[in-house]
Amino acid sequence: MRRSLWLAIIILISNSKLTAQCNPAFTATLNQATVQLLAAVTSPAYGHTWVYGDGYYGYGPTSSHTYLSPGTYTIKHHIYDSLQSACWDSTTQNITVTFQVTCQASFVFQRDSFNTGQYSFTSTASTNSGTITSYNWSINGNTVSNSPNFTHYFSQGNYSVCLSITTSTGCSSTVCQTISGAMPPCNAYGYTAIGSWPECRIMRFWAAPQPAPNRIYLWKFGDGTTSHEQDPVHYYPGPGTYNLSMTAVDTLLHCAGVTTGSVYIPVCPCDTAQIDINAVRAPSNPWQYVFSATGIPVDSLFNHTWTINKVPDSTSFHYTSNLASPTVVFTDTGYYNVCVDVTNNIGCPVRRCELIYIGGIDSVARNGSILAYPNPATDRTSFRLHLGRAENIKVVLYNANGTAAYSMENKGVPGLNILSVPLLRLNRGIYFIEIIAGNERKRSVVQKL
Repeated sequence: MRRSLWLAIIILISNSKLTAQCNPAFTATLNQATVQLLAAVTSPAYGHTWVYGDGYYGYGPTSSHTYLSPGTYTIKHHIYDSLQSACWDSTTQNITVTFQVTCQASFVFQRDSFNTGQYSFTSTASTNSGTITSYNWSINGNTVSNSPNFTHYFSQGNYSVCLSITTSTGCSSTVCQTISGAMPPCNAYGYTAIGSWPECRIMRFWAAPQPAPNRIYLWKFGDGTTSHEQDPVHYYPGPGTYNLSMTAVDTLLHCAGVTTGSVYIPVCPCDTAQIDINAVRAPSNPWQYVFSATGIPVDSLFNHTWTINKVPDSTSFHYTSNLASPTVVFTDTGYYNVCVDVTNNIGCPVRRCELIYIGGIDSVARNGSILAYPNPATDRTSFRLHLGRAENIKVVLYNANGTAAYSMENKGVPGLNILSVPLLRLNRGIYFIEIIAGNERKRSVVQKL
């Protein structure tokens, strides 16, 4: 009985000691709007939660908090045993925060360099209490926006732009700035355009008058591209009529001018220049090929640059040559991307790339190859097939799994047949192609992008 009594007393004393260690007392030091809090118990065995009284919370034996508005706040401190959950307690203190509430309306603006009447305005207003709850932009006394930022076009003249703000604590402020609208027009602005030959897609432009050390320029060529050069050179993507505009701003005279016109790009000789790649295998060596290029419609080609890479691993085989008809000895079967860059006899640069398959003497002897162009392709590819007589031509495309993905049949004619195969509805990847004409079978490959 006595032993049990002593045990109960010991447990009671121990519990009282644990409870006493959960001391929620704390000190609060206030400096204007910021309060520093320090718990009486800072041992890492205890957890702390602070309730600042303005909807915000903090944790740890020490805490710092800045109030957004003056007033009296009740701070509550919770302490608990984070290891054994043997005790917890809390206490509160009231503090009074006093400081002068201020707010300041301010803004910056950016003028478009070429559309000189177009301005962008951005609020940089601030407050030391609460948040900004409303914006009011006005131009010459008329409200134009209630957003922090806005854009506006001003015609010629001077304008008063004002920003007024109001904060959640009732503070308000207004600021105004005077801006100048669109610059007046400059006189005698124009340009000269001259095309080149035979690459007639290249146009050279000269701004007028010259010299113009104090002017900045914006050229819009009508094909979605621009330039800030004074006298630009531009390459048009194809034949047609393009609407041109040239904007010039004189930063010394503070005037601007816009000149518009059109540029006609004809069908150039270089637009129709084409070449074919020929590959002839040596009879005594199935790995040796002689390559050559044939011009269409002109035959004279100069400045050859050949590049041959194995696909998809171009590091396993890479070959370059500047010969007109290079001889290449391959070392492995597979697909090779053969490209040649030349200049034809009227000065047009022409490029052609074809994907060929090198398969050794057996596969080449049984099944001749035919090249697809363009390759890789996005919407369609084509083949050139020569027939000695009229034959039905069947084309079948197989995916990488060997499944037929597309087939078509055409009536072939004696001579050259150009077969166009649509690829638009096919998935991306490599397709193996079988072309059957009478008793003759040919194979090819194309990559769909």
